[in-house]
Amino acid sequence: TKSGYHFIGWYLDEELTQAYEFDTAFRENTTLYAYFSESIPIRTVEDLLAIPSGATAKYYLVNDINLEGQTLTASLGDFAGEFNGEGHKIYNFILTLSSATAGFFNTNSGTIKNVTFEGFSFSANASFHGRTGIIAGINTGIISNCKVLDGEVSYTQSINWKEGEYYAYYGVLSGSNSGTISNCVVEAKLTMYTNRYYGYYDGDIVNTVYVGGVVGANQNGTVEGVTSNVQIIATVRNHSDNSSSDAQNILRVGGVLGENSGSVINCHGNIDLILNGEGNITRRPSVGGFVSTNQTGGSINGCSLSGTITNGNTSFTGLYIGGFVENQYASVENCFADVDISTSMKGCIAGFVCTADKGGTTAYCYSTGSITSTASSSNIGGFVRSAVSGSSISCCFSTTDIESASTSNTKAFAYSVGTSAVLFRCYYNTEASFTLSGAETEYTDSNATGIDTATMQSEDFVYDTVYWDREIWNVTDGEYPTLK
Repeated sequence: TKSGYHFIGWYLDEELTQAYEFDTAFRENTTLYAYFSESIPIRTVEDLLAIPSGATAKYYLVNDINLEGQTLTASLGDFAGEFNGEGHKIYNFILTLSSATAGFFNTNSGTIKNVTFEGFSFSANASFHGRTGIIAGINTGIISNCKVLDGEVSYTQSINWKEGEYYAYYGVLSGSNSGTISNCVVEAKLTMYTNRYYGYYDGDIVNTVYVGGVVGANQNGTVEGVTSNVQIIATVRNHSDNSSSDAQNILRVGGVLGENSGSVINCHGNIDLILNGEGNITRRPSVGGFVSTNQTGGSINGCSLSGTITNGNTSFTGLYIGGFVENQYASVENCFADVDISTSMKGCIAGFVCTADKGGTTAYCYSTGSITSTASSSNIGGFVRSAVSGSSISCCFSTTDIESASTSNTKAFAYSVGTSAVLFRCYYNTEASFTLSGAETEYTDSNATGIDTATMQSEDFVYDTVYWDREIWNVTDGEYPTLK
């Protein structure tokens, strides 16, 4: 064999296009050409499933792989090589797993690129501290130019009753990422059920679950150039009775990312997010249209989110909802949310960021869409619900329509502003709809400046008043800004 190469087979031509079949007899002098390649070709289902766990070799798809509805009950294990789909797809399969780390590959520390996973069903009885996604449960390598299309993903957490704090990360593409995910497309339906406690547990339990339409948690990794269209139905389940108060599930859901502490650039999502609850839910779920929590060290730039967020039933004591981000501890710049939020539960709700926490900086962003709350005691801000002392919001605006059953606790831009929070050049649309307890009300907020729609959509306002970058934003008369 040739060092560093793999023997592929014998061919009849120098171009290596005509494979020789050894069941054909020689009838004349014939020259055969040995084909060696740095990569191993994948032509069949058998070739694909023969990739060993821990593989470090290079593989490539020669053609599409149709698994013909086959049910797989084991992953391909850990991957550290290179898998190049060459633009082909792996499709028509059912993947059913039960492990702490689960995916087509459990972990990826190599490179997976140019491949589409399409027309599949992926279900996992996921560990209460698991990391799960269709391409990789954990990605520490590179996933690029990949697509996840027409997929149905369902995760059900296994029951846990041991004392302690637990964290789980579930996404459609990957459970967690500390590597690089770039230029990928995700179109899928994700159904998630947390575990349930039945009273038989040992001590205090706190189970925090991060769910993302693309990645459960981006942990110091990079996510860039990803587009997604995902329906998420997330159900948080707790005690079967009201006596078990020291075992808690905390659900944090984001339309694109559950949690971020890395770099997110030029990503765009569309969501249909439905939140359900079963049992005695003592901790309010946290929902962000794009990301639930942007942790310290996280950076999100040039991203957008559209779609809807609703609650399906009323088992919660309340909800925290931000049209783009719920908890914001770090940096968000040049982003917008066009989200319709509708809830029958009391809670803390905002068109862009629910809680701008200490150290969080939000700049050059806006919210549009609508907020509809039929609860009588929600705190609502058109852009931000609470700007905590030590946070900063600058050069931002809101044009969010608001309808609330309450006659108070609602502001056009910011419901609550801490004494040392900074709001600089912030604006709200005076022509947006503002209905409180069924009555049209003047849209006002002393924390920001009111302007009309025409002004808000003008080049002068966008480029000269709030100083948005012409290299980043497009402005068309009669429309709100869009990212280039």
